[in-house]
Amino acid sequence: MAEITSGKYAKAICECCGERKNGTFFYPNYGSQYKDRLKARYCKDCCAKKIEEYSQFLNEKASLWMVLSELGIPFINQVYETMMAQRFSPKGGQKPEIVGHYIKRLMENTTIYSGFWDTDVGINEIIDKDIKEDNKNTRDIKLMEELWGKYPDDEYVEAYEFLENMFQAYTQDFPEMDANLTNRYRDLCKAEYRKRKADEKGDVSEIKQAQANLTDLLKLLKLNDFQSNQKSEMEKMIERKIWMIENTRPAECEDLDIYKDVSGFEKTWGEILRCVKNLVAGSREYPEIPREER
Repeated sequence: MAEITSGKYAKAICECCGERKNGTFFYPNYGSQYKDRLKARYCKDCCAKKIEEYSQFLNEKASLWMVLSELGIPFINQVYETMMAQRFSPKGGQKPEIVGHYIKRLMENTTIYSGFWDTDVGINEIIDKDIKEDNKNTRDIKLMEELWGKYPDDEYVEAYEFLENMFQAYTQDFPEMDANLTNRYRDLCKAEYRKRKADEKGDVSEIKQAQANLTDLLKLLKLNDFQSNQKSEMEKMIERKIWMIENTRPAECEDLDIYKDVSGFEKTWGEILRCVKNLVAGSREYPEIPREER
């Protein structure tokens, strides 16, 4: 291992590239035993190149693990998690280089480690977890594509999040939904998203078409009466249930007219109108006598 005596501009040879550089080109090695002198393995440039090389087939966490193993510095998972939280802090500023930032956080830790053998997580654990998360993300994206259709790569995260939230907002009060109603509400959510994107772009023609599409779907689902917000939750639930019944034909139903008269309104008013007609016009229309009473 190359050594450099104390002092900002003391020289050392990088064991990776073989170049002789002053101390500012090296990270301080971990450990209180190195107060008087800096032990150097790889310079900062070589550490960055190593991270880049490993990142071609490993994630960033595993890449850092590999570089630290070459430097003889322990990989402590808690230190890594703390470092990542600080590294992507909302306070802003330039994102620190990962090796140097990790070493800084490790040196601030109260626990003293003696070397890389104190590492508390294996490379296989990191890789296996990464594979599982990638598989889960892939499955989630495929599911979203099946439900909502495919959106551009630079837009699908925003689109699927908006569509899922909108669908939840529209249907949260439904006790149950059949396939027909579910698909119509998904169409409504896609129309909402189309209108939103048209508004963002400021395309007047697209805004007009998107609004027309949205209006048609709202009318179809009987959501265009904005005064309905004054109704109780029970009233809205009953209306939705009636819509589902009236627009879903059961296999055993032969007479849709009878089936659609869920509340018996048509039959009741039909009897009243028949009596009024007989009274005013002098007609003689009477209800049909049931067969069992003939």
